[in-house]
Amino acid sequence: MQTGHAGFDRFFSGPGAFVTGGTILAAWSPDGGALAFLEGAAEQRTGRLVDLATGEQRPLLADVGALREAIREATGQTPPGRGLPFEHLAFVGPRTVATAVGAVQVLIDVASGAVTKAPAENPIDVYQGYADSVRRTPQEFRRSLVLSDPVKSRELLSPDGNRFLSTEGGNLVLRSAVDNRRVQLTTDGTPEHEYRFDLVEPFLAMIGMAFPVCNWSPDGASSDWSSPSSPIQCAQ
Repeated sequence: MQTGHAGFDRFFSGPGAFVTGGTILAAWSPDGGALAFLEGAAEQRTGRLVDLATGEQRPLLADVGALREAIREATGQTPPGRGLPFEHLAFVGPRTVATAVGAVQVLIDVASGAVTKAPAENPIDVYQGYADSVRRTPQEFRRSLVLSDPVKSRELLSPDGNRFLSTEGGNLVLRSAVDNRRVQLTTDGTPEHEYRFDLVEPFLAMIGMAFPVCNWSPDGASSDWSSPSSPIQCAQ
């Protein structure tokens, strides 16, 4: 599949050469120039970093053993398995990723392998929705399906990690991960004539039938959707 955008085309065709099986969830770098993904079971999990301009790929972290030791020193816990001891990650800086090892949140510098334990959040901030972990966690929304009842889905995070996209009442809604504000992007949609954007359906992903989709631009500055009157729209 060719989209005409070098970054998207690299995403569609490039990582497939590095993945030996299953479905991956890639994390875009804030500048849209690279993506990272994890592969494999906990015992042997590895990570890759792909430069979308050149197609060059390399290990996400050069020394997994040293990283595991750095995690142990930062958290006081011995990571399980022998590979990368986390299942998900997200960029929070040009070369810094955030993840969780067990119940402990950590920040990892992918260039040096340095690990920092994230400071504990105030329980009141968590309860009121001000905490970073709450603001940056995709929230549920009801996504309609053809010939089926709406299903629970999760907001779609932009590659730069600053925005979430969802729908409500047939209209597109943008939520800021920085301050949790919500902005309705469209106003003329209805449940019968709604705006939609590409999203991998959870059920298809569970049975291994997920497919490449096109929604956010690599830098997170624009998104694509379909409207009741036009098949494709783009917002910045």
